[in-house]
Amino acid sequence: MPDPKCNLDYTPINAVEKNVSIAINNSFGFGGTNSTLVFQKI
Repeated sequence: MPDPKCNLDYTPINAVEKNVSIAINNSFGFGGTNSTLVFQKI
């Protein structure tokens, strides 16, 4: 249950269409193998 004092935009059931210009993806692997990808719309 979301905390009413914490104003986050939860979308647990339905998708919400947004205009996204920057996205990030973090991946964590075994043995400290980590990777981050950042995409920006140009």
